[in-house]
Amino acid sequence: MKEQLQENKQIDIKEVVLSRIQAHTVVMRPKIYFTLQVIGFTVLAVSILLLSIFILGMISFSVRISGHAFFFGQGLKGVWLFLSFFPWIPLLFWFVLIGLLVKMVRTYSFGYRHPAVIILVFSGLFCLGAGLALDWGTGMNDKMYENSMRQARPGPIDTIYVKARRVPPPLHSIERERRGEMRKGFLIH
Repeated sequence: MKEQLQENKQIDIKEVVLSRIQAHTVVMRPKIYFTLQVIGFTVLAVSILLLSIFILGMISFSVRISGHAFFFGQGLKGVWLFLSFFPWIPLLFWFVLIGLLVKMVRTYSFGYRHPAVIILVFSGLFCLGAGLALDWGTGMNDKMYENSMRQARPGPIDTIYVKARRVPPPLHSIERERRGEMRKGFLIH
């Protein structure tokens, strides 16, 4: 009985699809359409991942260079200070990007088989690890910061670096700077 119902269901689906094709409500697309769609998806997904890694690297750099992580050692009031100085806008932008990536991945067969939370956690952890490695493992952020301090250029990237603040040097360094002994390029904010 079950097999007969299943056969009737399959025949009904075939008939529905064939009737839609004959009625010209289903549009046939060439193979290149689907190939370009997959290539576009891949380029967009990789771009989102790279941008996410860069944003998390910038957040890590901002916290590291400003010295705001020091607030954690100051008790509950320090935690509140850290949260008040934290760069929330880039973090919110990162959440939007990761949400978009999860939504995109869920449209394909390899994505809808897995829960969205799993995809979100793994992509978030991957971006976080790569962003921290980008900040701590390479000197890219430090070089870009020093370049933006020497000569500011227009654009959002230099604006981010110009707004970052270095931890003030110890007092004896300030005295050497007054005497002109410090290396040029380090600014005290």
